[in-house]
Amino acid sequence: MIFRHGLAGLTHKAAAAGGGISIVGWAASGAGRSADLTALDDFGSAAGTGDGGTIAENDVVFFAAGYTNVTNVFLGVDEAGWTKSTETYHNNTDDVEAAIFWKAMGPTPDTAVTVTDSGAALSHGGTAIVLRGVDTTTPLDVTPTTVLWYTGPAITPTTAGSWIFTTLHLGSTPADGSSVDTAPANMSNVGGGTATDGTTYQLDWGAAYYTAWTSGSFDPDSWTRTAGDAGNGHVGITFAVRPA
Repeated sequence: MIFRHGLAGLTHKAAAAGGGISIVGWAASGAGRSADLTALDDFGSAAGTGDGGTIAENDVVFFAAGYTNVTNVFLGVDEAGWTKSTETYHNNTDDVEAAIFWKAMGPTPDTAVTVTDSGAALSHGGTAIVLRGVDTTTPLDVTPTTVLWYTGPAITPTTAGSWIFTTLHLGSTPADGSSVDTAPANMSNVGGGTATDGTTYQLDWGAAYYTAWTSGSFDPDSWTRTAGDAGNGHVGITFAVRPA
């Protein structure tokens, strides 16, 4: 069973001055592990609202995907042409693996992005983030940073106009009552969701962004989350997106 939602937190539509990065929309993966790129939601809107833009050539999609299980299984994307930049594994009672993938869209943009591995289908999930005005050759400004906790790791971009994103994947069991509740207070909400098989595994995730970076290190505040068990796994990833 898959549930999708927009998290609580600051929300706003934003575009960098001078034709820089701008929001197209977001989508959460659902049944079948796929995020539908043909029906996007605006950042901060609940999944299924349909108030996002339309994906186009040269838009760049970032897919923050993860799973929870009891083994380390590498993540991938079914569709061709995607690049995996970062993957991190938290070995806990409820193991979590998360990764960042990206792809610059061609003349016929992808209609979906699908996370894949050999694990259980219903314990996967992620947020697809669609942006315009991004460098299509080097969309990640610096190497993403990671942490095995719910505090977003700090990052230091190098290019003026870069936007910063942070993601959290929380692994648990349905009985734990765990959840990712609110985006970091110093960032704005993109969106997230929950995927569960109803009995054994549950994955909660979220993504947030910051558009006002000018210099130095940016340190995301902690996510607000409900952790129902000390064995819950966490993977946090922060990445900076470079403007075209």
